[in-house]
Amino acid sequence: MDHIAIYQRLKNLNESSLGRRFLSKYIVLILIPLLIVSSFLSFSIVHIYRTNDLYQQNVYLNSIMQTWNTPGEQSRFIINALQSSQELLNFLEEKYYTQPERLYIYKKTLHTLFTELMRINDNIDSIRIYCTSPNILMADPFCHMDSIPLTEDEMQILDAANPYEFVWFVRPSDDLSTPPEFYAYCNIYTSTYARALGHLELKMNMKFLEEYTWLLNHDPYNKIGFSLYDAKDFLIYENLPFSLSSNTKKGFMNASDRNGFEHGYYFFKYFVEEQNLNLLITISEKGFLSNYLLSMAFMTFALTAFLYLLSLLYFREISRLTRRISLFSVYLKEYNRKELRPYYEHASANTGRTSCRHDEFTDLIESFNQMVTRNNTLTSQIQTLELLNRDAKLAAMQAQIHPHFIYGIL
Repeated sequence: MDHIAIYQRLKNLNESSLGRRFLSKYIVLILIPLLIVSSFLSFSIVHIYRTNDLYQQNVYLNSIMQTWNTPGEQSRFIINALQSSQELLNFLEEKYYTQPERLYIYKKTLHTLFTELMRINDNIDSIRIYCTSPNILMADPFCHMDSIPLTEDEMQILDAANPYEFVWFVRPSDDLSTPPEFYAYCNIYTSTYARALGHLELKMNMKFLEEYTWLLNHDPYNKIGFSLYDAKDFLIYENLPFSLSSNTKKGFMNASDRNGFEHGYYFFKYFVEEQNLNLLITISEKGFLSNYLLSMAFMTFALTAFLYLLSLLYFREISRLTRRISLFSVYLKEYNRKELRPYYEHASANTGRTSCRHDEFTDLIESFNQMVTRNNTLTSQIQTLELLNRDAKLAAMQAQIHPHFIYGIL
C-alpha cells in the first residue's frame, strides 16, 4: 500500500490513537502546569514589587511630613518668644500709662520684635494680637477684641485652651483647587498666668503647602494626587493630576488600613492631629508600569515564552515518534499478508532508504524487515520443496503404471 494512502487513513481514524493520548498528556502534564506556574510567578513578582514599593513610598511620605509640620513648629517658636518678652507683657498689662510711653516701647522694642519674627519664620503670613484691654495702642499687629474673626463656639474653644496650646482653624475656599487658609490661635497670659491678656493670631502662607506638593511630585514617573479633608471627612482641597471618582476616594478614606492598593492606585492616609486634618495621597500605578514593573513583566513574558518554546520543541519530537509508530501500526493492519514486503519510513522511490535518524524504533523496523525477508525466503523454499515433492510423486506413479502398461500390451 502507498505510504500517502496510509497517512491519509491515519488522519481519518476515528478511534483514540497514540498521538491523541500524547497530546492530552502534554496539555495536562506540561502546558497547563506551565501556564499555572508562569501565572503564579507573574502575580508573585507584581505582588512583591507592589509591597516593596508601597513600603518605600510610605517611608518617603513619612519623611516629608516634617515639611507639613513646619508651620506648627514656627508657631510654637513665636508664642514662646512673645510669651517670654517682658516688654510685650507690660505693654498688654498697661504698665505704661501714658500714650508717649506706649508709643516709645512700641517703636523701640515691639515693632523690631515682630519684624524679626516675621523675617525668620517664612511660613507666617501675618501676626495679630487681639487685646482684651480697649486702651492699648492700636498699632500693627495690635487689634481690638471685637475684630477677631471667630464665632462664639470657636471663641469658647480658644478660651478653654491651655497656655502655649494652639487652636487651628482651616478656612476652605469656594474652589477646591484653591488652597485653604490656615489660622493658628493661642492665648497670651500674664507672667504669672493669672489671666489672658489677648489672643495671638498667626496666618500661614501657602509656601509650606507648595513645598509639600513639590516634594510629593519629585518622581517624574509617578502621578501623585493630594486631597485634604477636615475632621468630618469633608473635602476642602485637592490637587489630582488624574480623574478619581468620589466613590473611589470615599473607599480610600473608609479603608481600615492606613495604606494599600485598590482600583489601580496606591493610597496613603495621614491624620494631622495638630490641625485636625486628614491627608489622602493617591499614586497612580500607571507610572510604575513605565518603570520597574514593565521591565519585570517583559522578563517574565520572555522567560515564559522561552519555556513554552522548549516544551513545543519537545512535543514536536514526541509527535514525530508517535506519527512513525502510528504509520507502522496502520501498515501492519493493512498490508497484504500473502505478499509480505519490507516497510520503509518515508522511503525514496529510487533508493528505498529512510530519511529518519537511526534509533530504537529504526531497529524495530529493521528487525521486522529481516523477519519479512526471512519469511519470504522460507516461503520460497517451502514452495520449491512442495514442487519437488509433487514431481517425485508423479514419477513414482509413472513407475508403478509403466509395468502394468507393458503387461497389458503383452
